[in-house]
Amino acid sequence: MSIELVSRRFDTIILKAQRGDTWAKVAEAFNVSENILKNENRTTKELESGQYFVVPQIYSKVHIIQPTETLESICSKFGISEREFKQVNSGSSFLYVGKKVYLPDKD
Repeated sequence: MSIELVSRRFDTIILKAQRGDTWAKVAEAFNVSENILKNENRTTKELESGQYFVVPQIYSKVHIIQPTETLESICSKFGISEREFKQVNSGSSFLYVGKKVYLPDKD
């Protein structure tokens, strides 16, 4: 799956579907149900390449970067991959002390 991040709002992100993406793949990648995705996007149709859509509440935790923390140490501490970290942080892995970052819901 190669979805393009377009924008982030408080409790949703806006994405652009790429060739081969499906609601099922998106649902699995962001740990939400396919029905929730379709309802949030007011559709019953299949996801199409180039289509913009929203994914609700993809994170549940906020973390404030502490001195000596690195991307690797944060991912290890919270049991997430660097890819998952970047997905919920607008593709960014740039960190500095005091920065607020989001962590994906692993429950």
